[in-house]
Amino acid sequence: MHVTAIVPAAGSGTRLRAPVPKQYLLLAGAPLLTWTIRALLATDQIAHLILVVPPGDEGRVQAEVLSPFALSVHQVVPGGAERQDSVRAGLAAAPPETDLILVHDGVRPLISPEILRAAIEAAAAAGGAVVAIPVTDTIKLADESRHVRETPLRGHLWAAQTPQVFRAAWFREAHARAAAEAVRATDDSTLVERLGYPVCLVPGSPENLKVTTLADLSLAEQILRGRGIGGADAMSQAREAPVRMGVGFDMHRLVSDRALILGGVTIPFERGLEGDSDADVLTHAIVDALLGAAGLGDIGVHFGVGRPENLGISSLRLLDQVVRLVRAKGYRPGNVDATIVAEAPRLSPFIPEMRQGLARVLEMPEDRVNLKSTTAKGLGALGAGEGIATFAVATVIPVDASREPRTESRE
Repeated sequence: MHVTAIVPAAGSGTRLRAPVPKQYLLLAGAPLLTWTIRALLATDQIAHLILVVPPGDEGRVQAEVLSPFALSVHQVVPGGAERQDSVRAGLAAAPPETDLILVHDGVRPLISPEILRAAIEAAAAAGGAVVAIPVTDTIKLADESRHVRETPLRGHLWAAQTPQVFRAAWFREAHARAAAEAVRATDDSTLVERLGYPVCLVPGSPENLKVTTLADLSLAEQILRGRGIGGADAMSQAREAPVRMGVGFDMHRLVSDRALILGGVTIPFERGLEGDSDADVLTHAIVDALLGAAGLGDIGVHFGVGRPENLGISSLRLLDQVVRLVRAKGYRPGNVDATIVAEAPRLSPFIPEMRQGLARVLEMPEDRVNLKSTTAKGLGALGAGEGIATFAVATVIPVDASREPRTESRE
């Protein structure tokens, strides 16, 4: 069955009285929300994961929660004023082929794969399932003046947790009816139950706690240590290498009646490079290096030969698009080093202008763009002046908005 997981994490965490919303608080070296996402991604039963965050926090979540730990989700959408509104926003983004909707609190970071699996299987069979634990304390029902009115039998009482999993059609209907009738509920199951649909209980765990207070945060860290995970860098095993590197190469023939453009700079010369775009071999090699570092294929995949929209296009525009692709993958350019091989013309006078323009598009300081030029010493086609080639190396690093260097905005 196709399972879509919705993770509501759009709360402000006012009850915790922390300096930041609680989903961003660090637990053993990583944000609470990072641990939750990692746990959900560890099961292959979830086909689609939607993260619901405070409006305007989409970039922050990418920079602090996902990218530094090499995690990715299918969608990040803005939430609403209350949890029910946020779940409804996630539900609206769920793909139509979804069979089951799983909702799990963003600040329940210690959910186990076994409980996730049991909840999904129970919902597939019964239509609805709620993870819960038996109540161990005696519960008292009181009136407004705190006088006891009833003591229900403890054996019949369960404390609901998440995940809660439901048939997608039921869940859509439940939220639509609740919105139409202005019904508010503290959990998703209540909305499904009021329509008369069956919901079964799946045994949870006291370790599947919801971090609501600082004491909960401390307890969660103790649980992680009990699982053999601890220390300030407990999430380090989930990280990829902080730097990824790619290599690029491009070569074009020199022909008459073409402008010679390298690194976006037009260079006075009697010939230019042949190609669909401006044939800027320097920029093309950098594009390929960045795509390789981010695992995004090559320039031909994204800007294939013969596409009308790319005829005569500035390669700096292609580079700009690639920077967007790299950032969408959770990375940003780290540095570039390129060597241009050209028998003529002499390129060194133009390198400062090339560096400046490339750095602006790459959104990095100029000192991270290193360019060199050399000749082929008269060897081969390059040595005979038939063309120009470039070798480039580029790195990408996980996006981190708090440490990202600032550059001048592009015009």
